[in-house]
Amino acid sequence: MKLPFTSSIPQARTQLLRSLQQAFRLAVVANEPGAPSADELAEMATSQTRRDFLTNTAKMGLLVSAGGLLSACDTEVVEPALEPQRQQSLGSLTG
Repeated sequence: MKLPFTSSIPQARTQLLRSLQQAFRLAVVANEPGAPSADELAEMATSQTRRDFLTNTAKMGLLVSAGGLLSACDTEVVEPALEPQRQQSLGSLTG
């Protein structure tokens, strides 16, 4: 849910500045006459939009799958055992 603060200030590009803008918006809303209670303001500040939720869920899925890929690359390769006849024939070829 967006805060009821209309301004010509563009959206910040970094997370730090976005947080500062959000804190400023909350301060402006809290100082208006007939402002919502502190609990409602806290809920407004911590609520997540659908887009943010989907983005964070996709990021978590990528992290989990990347972790699975990294652990799969770390496994040892098991060589199949050669048959005894074949080992002897290979041994005679090498020396």
